[in-house]
Amino acid sequence: MYYKSMKRKRVRKAFILVNTIGTAGYLLLVTTWALFAAVVLVLFMQSSSVATSPIIVSDSQSVPSEAAVSSQITAYVITAIVVVASVVILVSLPYFIAKWSSRFLRHVLKIMRIKASKRALFFAKCITAALPLLGFAIVALLTDPADMTTPAAHIATIVVAVLAMGCFLLQIYVARSLNVAATDIW
Repeated sequence: MYYKSMKRKRVRKAFILVNTIGTAGYLLLVTTWALFAAVVLVLFMQSSSVATSPIIVSDSQSVPSEAAVSSQITAYVITAIVVVASVVILVSLPYFIAKWSSRFLRHVLKIMRIKASKRALFFAKCITAALPLLGFAIVALLTDPADMTTPAAHIATIVVAVLAMGCFLLQIYVARSLNVAATDIW
């Protein structure tokens, strides 16, 4: 009797399609922020004077001992664990990035007292994707790049940000055409 009263919540194909497109957009959005953070980190490392020590290489060859063999086996086991953990992370990471980013944007909209409609979510996502581009403009004004790393990263960030905004535009278009509620959109 308990089982009959329980209603199963069916996941619609439209919900999966819309959120898959949104997940791709969020992954591209995270890529824009990662590129910007990498450039800022490189500029910070170049500005600080970090002393480097020379590497000394020795040509001594020795017979492997039992400790070396056991440490090699331990290294293989640790590598296998890291590979399995990496696969698990790579499979689950897009879901968590999309879900947490959506919650963050909804929280920001709530703080700003903006109703989380489809249009408001779209604009919030696009603004979030465009902020690293503003950061790159500021970096370009404040620094003089010695090499092509910063301009290349800036161009790559522009392309990735446009792709992210395109994913979000496609997501809102598909959500509107398939009548997916704004509360169900990531």
